[in-house]
Amino acid sequence: MEIVQYLPERLPMQPNAYERMKDPQEIAMANQVWMTAPLVPPPRDHVIWSLCSFLYMNTFCLGFAALYFSIKARDRKVVGDLEAAREYGSTARCLNIVALCLFLMENVQYQPELLPMQPNAYERMKDPREIAMANQVRMTAPLVPPPRDHVIWSLCSFLYMNPFCLGFAALYFSIKARDRKVVGDFEAAREYGSTARCLNIVALCLFLVCVIIFIILVAVGFSALRSMVSSNTQYKYYEG
Repeated sequence: MEIVQYLPERLPMQPNAYERMKDPQEIAMANQVWMTAPLVPPPRDHVIWSLCSFLYMNTFCLGFAALYFSIKARDRKVVGDLEAAREYGSTARCLNIVALCLFLMENVQYQPELLPMQPNAYERMKDPREIAMANQVRMTAPLVPPPRDHVIWSLCSFLYMNPFCLGFAALYFSIKARDRKVVGDFEAAREYGSTARCLNIVALCLFLVCVIIFIILVAVGFSALRSMVSSNTQYKYYEG
């Protein structure tokens, strides 16, 4: 079998653009359009930002969603669909901004020197009797434990027992309770913690009900399958 070499002179040559346009006005107009055409930059996909959000600021899986839309934007940009790439990139940017804001809200610590300072009690009480009474009240006052925020329980409910988004709501109220406890508002922290505990209990009960229903269905299906197999075996025995 002979190897056929495709030489350039055997292939049909395409005419040059300047050979097709013989009119000098057409050549000048084409050069003018090419020089004055605006250079539109490609849309940004924010892949690096989304990857950082997914690794370090993945609050409520927003970093994962931002990374998904960034990859979709890069795919659309590769195939040339710039409009869809711009939409996906804008969605990824918004998700990254929300994830960053939530991350900052969760990790900002309220330092005492940033809070307004109250005057000293001994400066307000000039009478020695008032000072002695205040010391006695301070020594006899019971130590009230801080309210519980149930963050670990709410996190487990959000990850593994989240029917009807009850785990997400419990996690939200637990974070609010922790924020109130940090700034010293124990009453609001106790209310938020109580709401989170109730939501966690409801989520746990619904999860247990679903598990019990699943076990019952599996048992009923297994017993029906077993009875079907036994009846089929008896029918074959009598037939034989």
